Amino acid sequence: MHYRGTLTLLLGALIACTPAERQSTTQDHAVQVSQAAYDAMPRYALTRRTPLCADMHAEECLFRDIDIAFGGPHGRAYLGGMGERLREFDSTGKFVRYIGGIGEGPGEYRLLAGGGADSAGDVTIFDMRLFRLTSYAPDGTLLTSARVDTTPLGLTSWRVVGRDIVFFVLPPAAASGDTVQAAFLDVRADGRPGPVLRSLPAPALHAAVAKHVVSATDLVQPAPLFKPSPSWDANAQGAIIFAPGERLAVTRYDPGDSVPFELSVNLEPRPVTSADVEAEVSRLSKPSPGAPAAMEQAWKASLERQARNAAKVFPMIRNVRLLDDGTIVIREWATHDAPRARWDLFDSTGHGLAYLDLPSGTRIAAGDLHRLLVVSHDADGVAHAGWSTLVLQ
Repeated sequence: MHYRGTLTLLLGALIACTPAERQSTTQDHAVQVSQAAYDAMPRYALTRRTPLCADMHAEECLFRDIDIAFGGPHGRAYLGGMGERLREFDSTGKFVRYIGGIGEGPGEYRLLAGGGADSAGDVTIFDMRLFRLTSYAPDGTLLTSARVDTTPLGLTSWRVVGRDIVFFVLPPAAASGDTVQAAFLDVRADGRPGPVLRSLPAPALHAAVAKHVVSATDLVQPAPLFKPSPSWDANAQGAIIFAPGERLAVTRYDPGDSVPFELSVNLEPRPVTSADVEAEVSRLSKPSPGAPAAMEQAWKASLERQARNAAKVFPMIRNVRLLDDGTIVIREWATHDAPRARWDLFDSTGHGLAYLDLPSGTRIAAGDLHRLLVVSHDADGVAHAGWSTLVLQ
């Protein structure tokens, strides 16, 4: 990963914050946003300026879904789906080429699970099936390919940043929810682990399996209903943001800065009621066609444990994004049946810029405050992507 120092501030705040609305420390390493300031954030909408692949009937424009979306230099964009080939588009949204192919040979991949481009235009992808990191030159020719050794990691998620990949390593604990020492580990393009970028305490998502396994159900360690999951992101400047999820709060770790930057919004989470638990159990209890009876019974027992241990309050964050200009994007948590979700945008100093009210199937994938790469779905569930801009409503 190539670090370029601290984040560059490209935009001023879209709204002014008075000292009463936004409180910070003398070193400006902690910002608390009041509910009044949060409520006063202006509402913006997205206007698509440059659709990627306008001819949706062309073969290169057909996706089962767009799972991978990232930008590159000169306004380029890259889209892909798990089990599909990566596609490159120029700054006008025109299809340029396929990158790599499906398979296990040189330059091929089985299950595309992440990608990124560096400032030179080299593209790197991560194959989750083969656990292989592969890089291509700007013209699509193969540069390097290396298997990533994750045996000691116990990783949970990853991001391709430039030609490196960052893994979030979250070890198991004696019980789900116990505090463990998590770490962000940089792995180089040759597949070898690099330095630990940051380590921090975090709640474990799963428990260690007992040495003496009595039955298959002992291997199931279900998370309680409505348990928050950590979310994080990293950008090419070497910054990492992390959100445990139970509060509307994000911590940013900047390279070369020993004190993390903390952004929090003074909002109380919504309590989980018995009706909420019943509704979620009902949603998850729908039988799977053709599933064996034993599997259905095991799932039912697992779901009962999840319901008994349900969280007392709803999570507040679904996921976060760290844009190229340092803008922090927070997608607030919403139930699975909610048709829309709120997205909050803060600049790198913690000023509230705006919020968006987007359909639940829409997500901000990359870009900066001037130009956002957005993935969405139409009424038929067909995935689309394009560059969008913010418009005040």
